[in-house]
Amino acid sequence: SIDVDLGEFALFASDSIVVRAEATVQPWAASPATSRGDPVRVATATGGVGQVQVNDAAAIVSGVEFAPGSRASNSGPLPVASLPDTVAVPLPAPPMDLHEASLLTETVGRVEQDARINELELSAGAVLELASDASLLVEGDLIIRSGALLRVVGDSHLVVEGELDVNDGSIEIEPEASLVVHVGGDLDLRHASVLEPGGNAESWVSELDRVKFVSLQVRETMPRWRIRGRSVVKAECYAPTVDFKLQGRATLVGRV
Repeated sequence: SIDVDLGEFALFASDSIVVRAEATVQPWAASPATSRGDPVRVATATGGVGQVQVNDAAAIVSGVEFAPGSRASNSGPLPVASLPDTVAVPLPAPPMDLHEASLLTETVGRVEQDARINELELSAGAVLELASDASLLVEGDLIIRSGALLRVVGDSHLVVEGELDVNDGSIEIEPEASLVVHVGGDLDLRHASVLEPGGNAESWVSELDRVKFVSLQVRETMPRWRIRGRSVVKAECYAPTVDFKLQGRATLVGRV
C-alpha cells in the first residue's frame, strides 16, 4: 500500500484544478525540497482525465499529477504517477469553542486573552495584536482596511464566522508564532500581506503550515475564496468545500 499525506501536495482539489493565462505553479526557491529536485505534486480526489488543466501560457513547473492506478490515460498536460484508488479528504476539524470567552464591546489595540466580538473592522492605520496564545472569535465579518495590521505573537486561533476581507491590509505572524484562521463565509484577500515581519515571497520560513486558513462549515452555499491583486501569502489553505481562486499577480507560498 501507499501512504498518502495530503500535505505532500502543492495542489489537491475535490473536483478540478485549472491553471490559466500566465499563471505559474513552481517550486519555492527557498525550500530545500527544490534543491533535492522534488516534483510539484498535484491531484484531484477522483483523478479523472481532464481534471487537471494547464491552459494558455500557464505552467506547472516540475509538476507531476498523481492519479489512481486504474487510470489508463496519460494524455494530460503533466506526467502521471500512481496513487491508491481513493484518497481521504476529511472535513476540517471544528475550531476551539470561544462562545463563552469575554465579549469585547469595542475595538482594542491588544487582545490579552481569549475573546469574542460581534463584528470587527480595522480601519486604515489600525493595529490589533493577539497576545501570546490569545484567540479571537468574530461572530460576524472581519474587515482589514488599507494600511491596517493584525499582528500575531504567539500560538493563536482566529475564528471568523462571517466573511474575511483584507483589502491592502496585513496579517503579520512572528517567526516563532502560529495562526489558524477558520473562515465560515467568503474569503477575499486583495493586495494583502500574510507574512512574517519584514518577509517577502523569497524569504525563508521553516514551517509554511504554521499559518493555516481553514474552511468552517456554517452555511449551506459554497463559499468563494479569492487571493488576488498583488497579495503575497505564506500559508496552507485547507478548504475542501469552497470555490478557490488565485488571481491577478497574487503569490501564494504554501499549498492548497
